[in-house]
Amino acid sequence: MVLMLGVLVLLSLIGAGLIAGIVNPVAAQYLTKNNAALLMLVIGMLGFHVAALVWVHFFVRNHEVTWGEAFGFSRHNYLQCLSAALIALPVALGGMLVLGYFSDVGLRWLHEQLQWGWLKPEPQPAVQLLQKQWPAHLLAVQGLFAIVIAPFAEEVLFRGILYTTIKQRGHGGAALWATAILFALIHFYPVGFFSLVFLAVVLVALYEWTRNLLAPILLHALFNAVNFALIVTQPKWAGKFFEP
Repeated sequence: MVLMLGVLVLLSLIGAGLIAGIVNPVAAQYLTKNNAALLMLVIGMLGFHVAALVWVHFFVRNHEVTWGEAFGFSRHNYLQCLSAALIALPVALGGMLVLGYFSDVGLRWLHEQLQWGWLKPEPQPAVQLLQKQWPAHLLAVQGLFAIVIAPFAEEVLFRGILYTTIKQRGHGGAALWATAILFALIHFYPVGFFSLVFLAVVLVALYEWTRNLLAPILLHALFNAVNFALIVTQPKWAGKFFEP
């Protein structure tokens, strides 16, 4: 069942990519470059995150359990989850800054040595979009995806389903590192790879401590919210790691 769930999520992601490829040329004729890019981002998010939640819903229902039973929401230890997320937030942000800095330095050195264009550190497309001037309602759309939908969907899929399933088969270490690496890879962000692996490890630690997926969801949401706020309000500071 988990393999089937993974296949369905992958097919949804591929489908979203195909739709974006079809829509993009049309959108380019009627929308500004930034609005067309935002539309492609929304299509991608719907194809991966929202579709993943739909497939997870059927996965949970097939196992005849509720979401609360499957992911620990019914434990009602909400204060513990919030406290854990707040305590872990500076750790996650600190790890992002330190590992991001060394990754940036390392990739720049490799880029100079090998002259491979893809090695040059660049902000994620979503970050580049946020650094533009947007009307409040379009900024709110991006915030909704970054702070609410993405953390919930990714935690349910990576920590709630994949990590738990692999661990239950007696492979705790493999569950931790395989899901952490996969989590980093799906963000398509080379300079942030080690930062995202570190974040994934912290998210698993919170899940193990509280036995409630709400804790990693809250940390993930807070982590994204801080980054979102900095990129929107301080775009020059947020982009300083990518100066030529």
